[in-house]
Amino acid sequence: IYAGSNTMISREALEDVDYIAVDTITEDILTGMRIQKLGYQCYATSEVLAQGQAPVTIKSLLSQRERWGRGNVDTFRQEPVLFSKQLSFAQKASYMASYMFWWNYLRRFIYIAAPIASVLFNLTVLQSNSVWIVLLFWLPYYLLFNRSLRAMSGDLSNQHWSNVADTVLFPYMIGPIIAEQMGMKQKKFVITEKKVEGNRARETFAFGLPHVVFMVGAVLSI
Repeated sequence: IYAGSNTMISREALEDVDYIAVDTITEDILTGMRIQKLGYQCYATSEVLAQGQAPVTIKSLLSQRERWGRGNVDTFRQEPVLFSKQLSFAQKASYMASYMFWWNYLRRFIYIAAPIASVLFNLTVLQSNSVWIVLLFWLPYYLLFNRSLRAMSGDLSNQHWSNVADTVLFPYMIGPIIAEQMGMKQKKFVITEKKVEGNRARETFAFGLPHVVFMVGAVLSI
């Protein structure tokens, strides 16, 4: 998948798709998908050839992730991948993995909130007569998910800290992803801030408030 900066694109390929897509807030993935549909190939290298800046605060990271998430969902609304005859099975699988990633935030909410809701409010979230039935469904998913993540990420990503970051962000990502899926688009393109401004301690505490609520609920449940 063509995923943004630090890339080189064939001029011929760009001309064949009428240049960079401008009808989306994530022009990279939509442009790349249209290029691949014409039979062009995308290549990646593990050799570091360029460097770029990344967000340094939770606020700027959230702004970036929201734009990426909305753009991915919007791309899949514009270009249905599963029914495309121009993409190979492997390409479809890659794009679907990219799309499904953004729904992981909803999964995290369910995993954290379900036990609390079950204990405090007597809401039946999962009903099973045997722990082995639960393991039958959950364990293969858990093992395959982590094995796939290691295979694709290699040494470029730390699973533990990736999970921590996604858990921090999930309360703020669920709404934008659902809204975009329903066709409520982001009105304004926001450039990701790459410098430190303001009171970082106060900002960090504010973004932690939803997790304080979950923590209180977990303690009460115990």
